[in-house]
Amino acid sequence: VLNSPKYSPLSKIKNNNPLSHRKSASPMTKPLNWLLFMSVVSSISKRPLQVAQGLKVAVLGSGIAGSTAARELAERGTQVTVFEVGFGIGGRTSTRITRDNDRYQFDHGAQYIGKPKTTEFGTALMIWEQGGYVKEWKGRFATVSDGVVTHDEPGKPHYVGYPGMHSICRNLLHHENIRVVTQTRACATHLENNNESGSFRWSIASHK
Repeated sequence: VLNSPKYSPLSKIKNNNPLSHRKSASPMTKPLNWLLFMSVVSSISKRPLQVAQGLKVAVLGSGIAGSTAARELAERGTQVTVFEVGFGIGGRTSTRITRDNDRYQFDHGAQYIGKPKTTEFGTALMIWEQGGYVKEWKGRFATVSDGVVTHDEPGKPHYVGYPGMHSICRNLLHHENIRVVTQTRACATHLENNNESGSFRWSIASHK
C-alpha cells in the first residue's frame, strides 16, 4: 500500500485524533506486520543518500521498534519526527518515575531482555551494552507456580536498560535529525486535516 501512487505521499499528520480501538500487540508477536514494517524502513534507508536527506518521515511510537527505525533513517540524513502518546518515550520499555520528592523509579513494561533469538538483535544488544545503556542483570530468577518455586537454568542471560529500561530508546533517539513529540495522538491523513503537526513524505506506525 505504501508503495502505490495513491498512498505513498502521506502528506499530513493530524494531532490529537483518537486512535482506532484495536488490541495492540508487540511487533515481534506479529511476524508479517514486523516484516512489512522493516521492509518499509529498509526501502527508505537504502535510497540514494541525496534522496534520503531530502525526506521528512513521521514515526508513530517511541518503543524499540519505532526508535530503531528513527535512528536508522536519521543516520541517513532523513529528518524524523517521532510521535508518542505517553508522557515519556520507551513504549513497552518505558520507565515511570514518581512525582514526589523521593523520585522512585519503576520499569513499566518489559522486566528484562532475554537471550537474543536472531543474529541481528544480538548485534544490536551488543552495541547497546558496549554503549553503556544496557547491562546484564546478574540476579537469581525463578518461577512460582502453585506454590512451587522453580529456579531458572544457570547461565541464562538477562539484560536490562541502564539506568532504566527507557535508556535504550532515549539513546537511540538522541540524534540531531530526530525530533520527539510526546503526549500526543497522531494519525496520518492523505488530504485535508485540522490542527496539523507537520507534513511528511512517509508515515511509519511501529506496532499499531
